[in-house]
Amino acid sequence: MAAVPTGGFEFDEIIYVVLGGVILAAVLAVIKWIIKPLAAACRTGLAGSKSQFKADAADEAAARLVVLREQVRAVAEEQGLRVADHATGHNPTIVTYTDGSVSAHFSGRAAYMRAVTNRTVDPQRSSPSKPPRPIAEWDEQTLQDWLDEHTAR
Repeated sequence: MAAVPTGGFEFDEIIYVVLGGVILAAVLAVIKWIIKPLAAACRTGLAGSKSQFKADAADEAAARLVVLREQVRAVAEEQGLRVADHATGHNPTIVTYTDGSVSAHFSGRAAYMRAVTNRTVDPQRSSPSKPPRPIAEWDEQTLQDWLDEHTAR
């Protein structure tokens, strides 16, 4: 007697299909389990390297400013120029210059006149004016322009 085709799948074919699906699902789960932390690590690494690059650039810019400020001080002292080096306080703001001199600057004429009248400041070394910006507040372009103006190339 010949086998009559039933038009369906044999039991062993169904087992192979189900087993293949389970194996495929397991392989995909393992791949996802491995790739997900790697992808996160790559994202973190890239973000970290970008922030590190920005930090390095900021450090280099700060180092350039320090060098330029020291160069301005050195040129000013060498040429005997009076450049505001440090400023402290408010009303009066005490300014120390690269030549070692000091001056007091008051925010208004009334405060200045009271200090002069009370003899708490030397009128020759004080004024009712806005204090000059000290070297520490100069930006890179201002420092470079000053050096270009005061040094021979």
